[in-house]
Amino acid sequence: MQVIMAVVTSSPFREAVLEFSEHLAWLLDGKVRLATLARRSSPDEISAGELEGGEAALLERAAKQAEREFTRPDGRTVPHDEVRIGADPLRDTVRELAHCDIGVVGRVLGEAPAAGASVAADVLRLKQSVTRPLVIVPENVRRVRRALFVYTEHPESGHALSLAGPLSEKGVDVKLVTLIPPLGRTELIGTGESYLKTHGVPHETVDADCENCPAEGGPASVILHLIRQEQIDLVVMGGTRRGLLGSLLWPELAREVVWNADVPVLVWY
Repeated sequence: MQVIMAVVTSSPFREAVLEFSEHLAWLLDGKVRLATLARRSSPDEISAGELEGGEAALLERAAKQAEREFTRPDGRTVPHDEVRIGADPLRDTVRELAHCDIGVVGRVLGEAPAAGASVAADVLRLKQSVTRPLVIVPENVRRVRRALFVYTEHPESGHALSLAGPLSEKGVDVKLVTLIPPLGRTELIGTGESYLKTHGVPHETVDADCENCPAEGGPASVILHLIRQEQIDLVVMGGTRRGLLGSLLWPELAREVVWNADVPVLVWY
């Protein structure tokens, strides 16, 4: 069973985080753990937009969500539990995520207002600190019918392929794209596809060529183009936290995709 931790501390993305967490838990036969804010230490800690009723209403609503059972297409329900995040949301979230399998957090819009700057920084810091796969969702999400797995030179992208089987079993169409780095790692060609075939995962390999993508956009523009072309609902890809040297050898492609995609992006660490 996969434990999906929904970080629901900022209201603009609360419903999207909850909705996607519940759906992902159903896809992976897991459960949802709600991480809600216990209290604030400063007025701007969740300044991206509280609920009209203030923090008390946010916590009350989160508690009701935790008690609710959600019926999924197969008639089963998604179990829930809840954990409270304390005065240091980033530290507490990282600590709690260490006991879960996948985290889900709301993305701050690319054109975020000044009031949301601190929240945007926290999402970036969380992304750099976690040791578990992290899903970053936009404001609107939809049921996952098509998932794009991005296979690159990042070792984590290979580990991310382990999710293809469970998703396929729940009826998700799995699509695979392989992005070859500029220096050319030809051994990447067919490796991801071979893994999926070996594990009996039905899939479709899609072409990474993108005639309509801006030349300066690089691999991220290819992924964003494929999201639209293939009508993708979820992107799964590897990330990296290897320090300065690692970031030079394996640039963080996921960050650019996360901040520009209009669908959830699962980054595997």
